[in-house]
Amino acid sequence: WQSAAILRDPSNYWISAINVGRAFMLEQLQQLEPAPANEQAGFVVKCLMHVADCLSLCPHTLCCGPADRPLADFAAQYVATQGLQQPDVLSIAPVEVQLRDWPTPGVFDPECEYTMLDNPAADCNRKLNKSYCAIGDVERNTPLRLAQAFVAQGAKLSVKRKAENGGDIEYTDAAQVRADFQSEALHPGDLKPAVATLVQAALKSAQAELSSSPEGKKAEADLKTAIKQAAKQKQKAK
Repeated sequence: WQSAAILRDPSNYWISAINVGRAFMLEQLQQLEPAPANEQAGFVVKCLMHVADCLSLCPHTLCCGPADRPLADFAAQYVATQGLQQPDVLSIAPVEVQLRDWPTPGVFDPECEYTMLDNPAADCNRKLNKSYCAIGDVERNTPLRLAQAFVAQGAKLSVKRKAENGGDIEYTDAAQVRADFQSEALHPGDLKPAVATLVQAALKSAQAELSSSPEGKKAEADLKTAIKQAAKQKQKAK
């Protein structure tokens, strides 16, 4: 729906992008993100189009990664100068959620990561149990990264443990999750079930939103097609 909203009036879209360019000096746009000389023109166009996208959509919130925060702030502030409500900017650090390496490099394997078609109860646990989560390893550890990401966004990580292993504990600090795992106070066998509970809840919520709109249903159908194609490529690669 966003593409349709942006492109419903292409003439005014490009006029709004041009007007952004007229309102600022080239140096002001270039300062938003340092870029090599041969990429500066492309970045300037990216800035103008990003602001034009925001003017077309009138969003309440702009989501971005930390690296794109200056551009998102710039867009939000410009939108406000046009008499529109200034959107909030939500900066979220990207989280690597691939649970295992793809068996065949370059060939997507749905068994190695979560998809919107997963069964929250069965698939979440099965895939997470197969993921790499070595004792004390805080560098290459997707379950730990997921745990930290959930907690950083305000979720509580409830770990169930036997009394001799320290008893139940609830984490509300992402740094503490990492510290306890690194010191081996938190074991993979206790971490994975706690993370699976949070993944299941998130997946159920996302699936409910996805199925409530025509666009979501189309995206679900497209994903099913992609997974079928990946399965065929996987068979060919054997």
